[in-house]
Amino acid sequence: MATMDDVKVSPEEIDALMATIQSTSDGRSRELGKDGAVHDVVSFDLVNARAGSQGRLPTLELINDRVAKALASRLSNRTSQQTDASAQATEALKFADCISSLASPGCLQVLELTGLRGTGILYFEPTLLFHMVDLLLGGKPTKLVDGVEILRKRGLTKVERRLFNYLAEALSEAVSESWESVTEFGIRPTRIETDTRQVALFEPGEMVVVSSFEVTIVGCTGTVHLVIPQASLRPIEKVLASGLLEEGADESGGWGAALTRLMREVTVECSAELGRTEMSLRELVELKVGDIVRLDRDPESTITVYVEGASKMHGVPTMRHGNIAVEIVQKVDYGTETES
Repeated sequence: MATMDDVKVSPEEIDALMATIQSTSDGRSRELGKDGAVHDVVSFDLVNARAGSQGRLPTLELINDRVAKALASRLSNRTSQQTDASAQATEALKFADCISSLASPGCLQVLELTGLRGTGILYFEPTLLFHMVDLLLGGKPTKLVDGVEILRKRGLTKVERRLFNYLAEALSEAVSESWESVTEFGIRPTRIETDTRQVALFEPGEMVVVSSFEVTIVGCTGTVHLVIPQASLRPIEKVLASGLLEEGADESGGWGAALTRLMREVTVECSAELGRTEMSLRELVELKVGDIVRLDRDPESTITVYVEGASKMHGVPTMRHGNIAVEIVQKVDYGTETES
């Protein structure tokens, strides 16, 4: 039997042994290859790798950009305040990781997913929700409140719950409109919760897709999260991973109508020219009260109406409610109009 004195280990073998021992701390192991050399063996998690690849849904990112724009418009209309919204990076997470990242207590709604099977979760950051509720009630908040602390003390009142539903409807409309060119999909709120433990709809290891929108309104910035189970998106997973999004005909009509409404509210300068004349600087300086300046048109001629310096209409002078006015008789025909 060999003793310890009979065992001879070379310095190279000792170095290889120590390297193998140290490599266990980072999840690596070593094996002897066919070439006689020692190679690192790295563990690979097939489940998490698949989940990560499914999380890359570029078309969903494009849809969320649409949702953000539509959400900002609807929140602006509801609160009568300028609201900005932007889509954040979409994440695929285990439900346990998702729910642990949300502040508790929080402002949550359990959703029914229409068009796609399953249920989802809507989460409003508490401070953002209370700020918007204050605006809806006619307030002018000068400082932000601690929404989480308010929920710990008293929860949500009936009025706040109704207004929460009112704001959730804005997101519901934005989602339905933005998904229309992809598939019929919508969200319908079913109940409100403030404890994240009451919305444990999925198994801890089940994968969910989290779409986040950063909302800014009157000095307050917060995040709205829409949580959808990955299984609900599986029937359209290929479409969402394609990176292509059809430009729906009604989409341009939507922003076109909004642009038209805004353009109609723009103030422009409108002037009517009674006539023109030319005079020297001396004649201009010598003008005094009571002098009459002769123009190049007779009293029966039409006068030109200019909008922002461009001739647009012809009219005749008249009186209306004691004021000098112009009665429009025709619009300028640019095919025959010659500028003087």
